[in-house]
Amino acid sequence: MAKLVLTSLKIVPLPEAVSISLFAELIDAAGVFDGSAQEAAAKTMLDDLARSDAGARAAPEVSEPQSPAWDG
Repeated sequence: MAKLVLTSLKIVPLPEAVSISLFAELIDAAGVFDGSAQEAAAKTMLDDLARSDAGARAAPEVSEPQSPAWDG
């Protein structure tokens, strides 16, 4: 039930990690890690997070409907 509600509100999970597959191949003979591809992946992840946060902040607030006043 909660998943249905969250999905209808367009609340989606974002991964909080960048995968580094075959990391041993990215370490050169001097022991320096060349993570340029991972930096690009991290930038994409953070850009997606910023975009989703900006969209959430721009979403209109939902207020409770007001009941009509009775003159009786």
